[in-house]
Amino acid sequence: MENKKMTKQEEWANKIIIYCNPIAQKQNLEYYSLQSPLNIDNTDVLIVGVNPRNNGNYKSQNENENWEFINGRMTSDRLLKGNPYFNLNDTDWRFFTNLKQIEFLRQIVEDNKYTYMNYFYFSTSNAMQMRKIEGFREIVEFSKKSLADLISIIKPKLTIILGVSEGLDIISDIAVETILQQGNKRFLTLGTINNIRVYGVPHPSRNYALGVREPLSKCLEYLFQNEPQREISKEEIILKFTGDIAKMSESGNIHFNVNIERINDRLKEYSFKFSDYKGKTGIYKAICKGIGEEELDFRLDIKSGKKYIAFRSSKSDFFDLEGKDLILKEIAG
Repeated sequence: MENKKMTKQEEWANKIIIYCNPIAQKQNLEYYSLQSPLNIDNTDVLIVGVNPRNNGNYKSQNENENWEFINGRMTSDRLLKGNPYFNLNDTDWRFFTNLKQIEFLRQIVEDNKYTYMNYFYFSTSNAMQMRKIEGFREIVEFSKKSLADLISIIKPKLTIILGVSEGLDIISDIAVETILQQGNKRFLTLGTINNIRVYGVPHPSRNYALGVREPLSKCLEYLFQNEPQREISKEEIILKFTGDIAKMSESGNIHFNVNIERINDRLKEYSFKFSDYKGKTGIYKAICKGIGEEELDFRLDIKSGKKYIAFRSSKSDFFDLEGKDLILKEIAG
């Protein structure tokens, strides 16, 4: 019987498996390229993260039937279906919760007009460990070629790299150009991969600043609508969104005086009071009741140039709070 001819995406997946499997076996590394299934017919935006961060290994992956290894190798069908544990609706996964703070990306994700993958296919606990993998630079070069090949197959209108210093700075063929910036923090950058224009934004492992969300969303939507027809320059974006960019800059440079006694006086009717935090000047803490049996641990920092207030569970991380979904909903408005 004549062998069935592989599709372009199957050829793409097979190349990854042939390249990655020996490295994974030698260094006992888990690997996969796609988080979501490959949306072959409807990827308007290709979303590219850095690398898987679950610190898995080849041995456990090979033995896990959900990864569909045959004779020590992942099948191309499994690779194209993405991470078997990928769950867009997992509210404990702050990645998508934060990503959807950007209205344009929220709409793309909810309309399922995206594919989400990583540019570096091997799993580590963090970016520093990723850089320590033997043959790191050679793997990055393979990944860049692989990413360019996928873009040519699915033809997204926009490719977004999640991560600036650990993302686009590493894989761009040219010096990365900053388009949007707040202080020293870059929020939208431009680079190329095999002459394909790609854009970098901060990784959504952390919240996007409130003053950044709307300007970034508007710029991404403008690029999405116009870039397929022509190249958009930094100057055009700045001219088009001058007012929004000015607001973003102002939001990152707010200066005001804080009187802790006056704050406590306003809050006393709620039995809420800030006190010195470990004797540190200008840093205060307060504990208050949360939802159910939970306690919220607040920090108020008025010593730095940018004053801020933050809170978490008094016993663990914010995302371990039982009422986190309600809190996030209220914050998002």
